Amino acid sequence: MRGFTLLEMLVVLVLMGLAAGLVAPSLSRTADRVQAAGDRDALLRRVQSLPILARQAGHPLRWEAGALVEGSAVSWPAGWRVVALTPLDIAPSGWCSGAQLQAQGPDLALRLEALAPDCRVVERPDAP
Repeated sequence: MRGFTLLEMLVVLVLMGLAAGLVAPSLSRTADRVQAAGDRDALLRRVQSLPILARQAGHPLRWEAGALVEGSAVSWPAGWRVVALTPLDIAPSGWCSGAQLQAQGPDLALRLEALAPDCRVVERPDAP
């Protein structure tokens, strides 16, 4: 008779289980990093879309320095909050005054600058 004994098959299954146990935590960390990168990109896109929100609303949007950037039409990825470090004014035409922003996520803090006249977002390296 040819084939594998039950003991040989059990040894192979145990070795495969050990290998899977070593790889699984690494895959979990990779998935967390991919999720964080996706949230960061979504946040940047939403900051850049603030002029569109002002045009759609037909009235200016304004946040004072130190104010939490929020409103009925403003939504951030889950767990994120954005604070205006300098005043942010967006005219009904979509013109953006430019401002310094601080974004805080679950595991990441970003210092952002929304540039005039279109709120194009640039990350600043001096994040706390």
